[in-house]
Amino acid sequence: NIKLLLGNTSSDNVVTELLEITPEIAKNILATKNLNNRNIMRATVDAYAKDIADGEWKVTNQGIGFLKNGNLADGQHRLSAIVKANKPVLMQVTYGLEKDAINGIDQHKIRHAHDVLTMSGNYGTISKNDVAALKLCCNRPKLSVATLEKVYVEMSECLEITKTILPYNSGFSSSPIQSAMMLAIYRCELVSIVKEFAEVLVHGISKKPEHEIIIRLRDVILKNGVGRGGSERKAFMKQVMWVIESFAKGEKRKRLVEPTDYAYKLIE
Repeated sequence: NIKLLLGNTSSDNVVTELLEITPEIAKNILATKNLNNRNIMRATVDAYAKDIADGEWKVTNQGIGFLKNGNLADGQHRLSAIVKANKPVLMQVTYGLEKDAINGIDQHKIRHAHDVLTMSGNYGTISKNDVAALKLCCNRPKLSVATLEKVYVEMSECLEITKTILPYNSGFSSSPIQSAMMLAIYRCELVSIVKEFAEVLVHGISKKPEHEIIIRLRDVILKNGVGRGGSERKAFMKQVMWVIESFAKGEKRKRLVEPTDYAYKLIE
């Protein structure tokens, strides 16, 4: 630790050691050794910092790395998160990397959240669609796997209910629709309402006046889809929530609106 605190990060040989990185050490490295690096992604720093603050940070083979000349090669987001969380963590520190080692850092296949959760062996198979729906349920721009795992545990029952009533690849199983249904169940226990909503949405059969607004939503989905970008998908989820809420209240609406707020509060 003293070596890092004094800024002695150069080495002619590749050496890795497990060290406690304090906020003071992290600040020093970022101020003196972080040259010509890519721009910081604040959402990534926030996600890492939350894990650190919550005691969820894990020691892995990944940590921070320095080139032979002592400059930082890898780890600026982890170091920035330590500073933000203001809490020390154990981390692997590697010295003595060749300059061209940068060409191999963060260049290969990313292990996605659904891969990590499935590989843990605790939850069966978690799909990419499952993760997309869980993320939309949360009021955060980016989630770490540790945070996502907590959300999954909390929302798993709601997730499974929606998966059983929304046929996969039906055109109505996209994450904005699924997330809106999950939150309606999670916040207000509207299981029977959500099941009836899904039946009308998927089959397009209106049996009473309150179904008319669901049919209007169905027509929009079949014509325009649910949006492609993040902001469009969130806006559409608000609209789906509004339709579910209107139906739950027994309102006989015929025109869709574009609500500005979520009818069912997102997970913080």
